[in-house]
Amino acid sequence: MNNGSDNRVEQALAAAEAMLEQPSSRYYFSYHRVRYKAMAMHIAGKYGSFDGLRVLDVGSHQLHFITVLQLLGADSSGIDVGVFTEAPENQQLAARLGVANQTITNLEADLAAFLHNKTYDLIVFSEILEHITFNPCMMWKAMLQSVPEGNILVTTPNVFALHKLPGYFSRLIRLQGYGIKVDEILSTMTYGHHWKEYSVPELRHYFHLLGEDVTAEVVAVPGSDDFQGSRLAAAVRGFLIWLTNRIPLLRFQIFCWVRPG
Repeated sequence: MNNGSDNRVEQALAAAEAMLEQPSSRYYFSYHRVRYKAMAMHIAGKYGSFDGLRVLDVGSHQLHFITVLQLLGADSSGIDVGVFTEAPENQQLAARLGVANQTITNLEADLAAFLHNKTYDLIVFSEILEHITFNPCMMWKAMLQSVPEGNILVTTPNVFALHKLPGYFSRLIRLQGYGIKVDEILSTMTYGHHWKEYSVPELRHYFHLLGEDVTAEVVAVPGSDDFQGSRLAAAVRGFLIWLTNRIPLLRFQIFCWVRPG
């Protein structure tokens, strides 16, 4: 990863953000911008070039990362649930980019059928793992078969990132237990929750359990977000993120390169 890649990625990020018309979409892009850049730079480091790279984005959401990839020269497509793929602003953006963004109703039931006889250089599986509520073995088998000479890039939050600790301790003191808040379970759709966040050792074990024909490189990487809160809360959170990014196993997020063999 060199300065040329960095400059090109920054230009693509700026151009992608400028294409977004909805304030909520622009805010979401800003919140995740650091992750988008890290993903693009890791892909540049792995493949050398984006030109013609066949990419499937599983969980394309508002097409933010697909837009970045297209602007960098990749041949991208996406899949997601209908609430995203059928949103008018997302359909308009997909048409403008010239990308296919197809609907799948259920990741567990539909992904294998969608991937049948399709091959990619790269499958992006970003910020999906923590939302999964089903046994994912068949899902991984289908994705691995679709990248026979490629990779799956998995990104997911690090459960041990230090900026999360105040929230954990606060809930412990109030006897509320670890995990999702009761109010959120009853008010948010199933796939909206982070049902399980992972640590680096857990994910190494996770992919080891998938079998000897799976290879995974699991690393924690620095990150941040565009936190909106009081000045004090933002300052405390900012310091903890600065600190966590300097401790390898506790860094903000986790990237996994998963491939057959």
